[in-house]
Amino acid sequence: MFGGQESDPSKSVSFAGLVTRVVFRNEENGYTVMEVTGEGEEIVIVGTMPYLAAGDRVTGEGELNDHPVYGPQIHARLIAREEPQESERIEIYLASGAVKGIGPATAKKLVRAFGDETLAVMRTRPERVARIPGIGIKKAREFSDQLQEDQGYQSLQLLLLPFGIGPSRIHRIHKILGAQAERIIRTNPYELAGKVPGVGFRTADKIASELGMSGDHPGRLRGAVLFTMDQRLFRDGHTVESRVELVRELSRELDV
Repeated sequence: MFGGQESDPSKSVSFAGLVTRVVFRNEENGYTVMEVTGEGEEIVIVGTMPYLAAGDRVTGEGELNDHPVYGPQIHARLIAREEPQESERIEIYLASGAVKGIGPATAKKLVRAFGDETLAVMRTRPERVARIPGIGIKKAREFSDQLQEDQGYQSLQLLLLPFGIGPSRIHRIHKILGAQAERIIRTNPYELAGKVPGVGFRTADKIASELGMSGDHPGRLRGAVLFTMDQRLFRDGHTVESRVELVRELSRELDV
């Protein structure tokens, strides 16, 4: 189940296993405590993560610590659900409540109709799902949105974690920008500095550079101006800004 040396009281480890119980979940910030079993071992995983349910298979990385009250637990910095591929596992997954609005009866109908392709059809072809009695187009689109959002969250983690953006902030970015967060960031990472509290222009600039954007990208100057004005207004309380001061601040942000 684990990779890394467990003898170290605070050691980076990888993990893989089956979620056996979700002990606690804060729906606002995604903080979750859950029990995971793999290869005969059981461990508690804690941290900010996407919606997970009993029956999900997960992989991830984190720090192994010995909590003074609750014992050994891994604080996850990266966690991803292994989407089930076989119809039997897909039915168990859907029946667990992983997709809101689907219980055991609906899960059985879906798998009976689409087999191993159930999740792919639900994600991309809601009009086919809508033909199943008792579902309809509104519910089918809601199912599709949930699955796309979950997939988007995991892609967002892989994009942002290398830049030192932690799980809690990634959760906030996902809530603000939605299922299209990764696409928005890849198109114009400076949107982060303007829309997400706690993400500065320098971080957005670093992401832009790694994505191959040039220093004269049109979003860069606009992002710097908006971020600087926002900082002067909300951080410093300025309602009027001189052109000289604004240019000085911009020069610092843009390194010019």
